[in-house]
Parts: sequence; structure tokens; C-alpha cells
Amino acid sequence: MPKSFTKAPGEKLDYQEDWSDWLGTETIASSSWDVPSGLTGTDSSNDSDTTTIFLSGGSIGGTYMVRNVITTSSSPAKIAARHIFISISKR
Repeated sequence: MPKSFTKAPGEKLDYQEDWSDWLGTETIASSSWDVPSGLTGTDSSNDSDTTTIFLSGGSIGGTYMVRNVITTSSSPAKIAARHIFISISKR
């Protein structure tokens, strides 16, 4: 089930996805984030089993779906995606 978070438009916060339960003994070779118009994604990174992105912006009352796609280090590589939902409200 996708995770949901709430933030204010002026906040720049980090969001993480822990893939360790799905990866088993594999590791993350690369990660990319699809960020919808209205949000700004910066400073994305990953380590062997976790991905991170900083998100800012958004319009009050809006809900945005952000997608994280990873590629594993196995051969052949596996590709998987997870989604998070970001709702924007006043704090």
C-alpha cells in the first residue's frame, strides 16, 4: 500500500523509501523519481536498500503522486516501482 504524507507548500522535506523487505540479498544499483508538475524534487540519493528525495512546493488542497523506480544490482537486473502520495495543507 502506498504511503501518504502531508506537507505545507513552503516546506522542503525529505522522503525515504525502504526497499530492504523486497530486495532480500540484492541491492539498489540506481534510483529515479517521477515528480509531478507542481512539486519540485531535488537532492535524490540512494544507498544499498533505501532511496531518498527532497520535495518542496505544491498547492494547498492538492494531492500529488510521486513514483520511485529502482534497478537492482542482480544480473539480469530487476526493475520495480513504488508510489507515495503528498497532500498539501497549511501547518
